Amino acid sequence: MSLPDRIRSPGRIPVIGSAGVVGYHDRATNDGPGIVIGRKGSIGSVTWVAEGFVPIDTTYYAVPVEGIVDLRWAFHFLGREGLSKLNRATGIPGLNRDDVYALNRPIPPLPEQRAIAAVLDSIDDAIEGAEAVIAATEGLRESLLHDLLTRGLPGQHTEFRDVPGLGTIPADWEVVRLGDVAKVRNGTTPSRRKSEYWGGEGIPFVKTGQVNDIYIVEPEEFITPLAMQDAGPVIVPEGAVLIAMIGQGKTRGMAAKLGFSAAINQNFAAVYEPRPGFDLDYFFAWASQNYAHVRALGQGSNQDALNCEVVEGMKFPLPPPAEQQAIAAALDGVDAAIGVAREELAELRLLKESTADALLTGRVRLEREK
Repeated sequence: MSLPDRIRSPGRIPVIGSAGVVGYHDRATNDGPGIVIGRKGSIGSVTWVAEGFVPIDTTYYAVPVEGIVDLRWAFHFLGREGLSKLNRATGIPGLNRDDVYALNRPIPPLPEQRAIAAVLDSIDDAIEGAEAVIAATEGLRESLLHDLLTRGLPGQHTEFRDVPGLGTIPADWEVVRLGDVAKVRNGTTPSRRKSEYWGGEGIPFVKTGQVNDIYIVEPEEFITPLAMQDAGPVIVPEGAVLIAMIGQGKTRGMAAKLGFSAAINQNFAAVYEPRPGFDLDYFFAWASQNYAHVRALGQGSNQDALNCEVVEGMKFPLPPPAEQQAIAAALDGVDAAIGVAREELAELRLLKESTADALLTGRVRLEREK
């Protein structure tokens, strides 16, 4: 059934599309647990549903053969099978049920299926736990950052003032113009038509799209010494804060930290060579938290784009040097914890992949518990 949003009744029963939950309804058409497989759209995607559900007409749902297939084993098995490869290259792409039926795969005995599912479920539980820790820590960081940038360090301020366009800040903080406390320059992109300007392992070059990485740790491209000689790109140092002045989607106004010296795209404004008493890590935190404010500075200009003059003239609150450094250090500690959690999550995902490969192919057999 299609069950479009306009005819759904308010309820708590999940409506499942090819990419997962697309809404809720008051009545289930299928008892749970169940497996829903994308037929159109996210072709071959596999969604586990623990309770009653409504699969819409862009999906299939799997029904286990009692006494032969364990449903959780089937979920893990189908997720690894790569059903998207069965997409038919026709005018209306999709997953054909007959193609799935034609698959011929060995199935272990039911007790072994359950043992395999238990192992993979335990790793999934660990993955979900790690994801929850990251989400909670990121939420803590956002809350901490907001408080630090509007109230300062805890217990250090009793008086505050409202600054038009910037909000509430401690009364003793300055409001400064960015160009008065750091150098602001935009980059240059050598001609893409000249192949001799690009490639090799010459000078790292950073494109505006890399601002989405937030921390830019390695270049995606290199330019040659000839490009440096002919086009004269700006080389900015490691630690510079890059602000995207134009770009697709949400790119404009985003800030990133540069982890190496590099030439930069002409659509970046690089902030570097801070004056004494100005901490670039503090500014990076402020610019990241105030993305909407930075982005809005370009409104009314060509394509609502920022430019170096606008970025250079941007005003922002500046605490005393020691407080800037303390704010940056507090955020570094949270970022380090998030980094460790992300590494652990990546290791768990690799463990899940290797374990699933070993168990679901039969290369490693488990004791068949009754």
